[in-house]
Amino acid sequence: MEPPRTELDDQRAGAETWRRYLENRDVHSRNALVVFYAPLVKFIAGRIAARTPAWVAFDDLVSTGVEGLIDAVERFDPEAGVYFETYAAHRVKGAIIDAIRQSDRIPRSVRAVLRAIDDGTDELVARVHRPPTEDELVAHLELSRRTISSCGGNPGRSGPGGIAA
Repeated sequence: MEPPRTELDDQRAGAETWRRYLENRDVHSRNALVVFYAPLVKFIAGRIAARTPAWVAFDDLVSTGVEGLIDAVERFDPEAGVYFETYAAHRVKGAIIDAIRQSDRIPRSVRAVLRAIDDGTDELVARVHRPPTEDELVAHLELSRRTISSCGGNPGRSGPGGIAA
């Protein structure tokens, strides 16, 4: 029976795979490195998924993250003096965020206003224990009535996060 693998065994295997990849730049070694660092992708995708809208699928984040990891392996320069995990985490996170932004049809500036409206509505609901009126929201956020209305603030709608008339 073979003894259980330890973290040190994994580190040695990773170092050997890096040595082979840097010597030959072959697809097999690259893929072995991608598999070796795949848990990093799942970790980053999980952290990002916790802060994304419901329409963003976790599997899509992981898939995009793997593409970012492949790119990181191919572009990594060990002479730069940076740990691969640090470099890869930056590339994976960037790839995932770029993909989310590209698939979002709403501009970032509008998304920021929507977030402010949602947060302001939540604050007012906590303070007055009912959905706020449009006038209360306008005063609280210091935004124009037109801005709030153009971003989905509907004075006739009420309910969770809605604006009461």
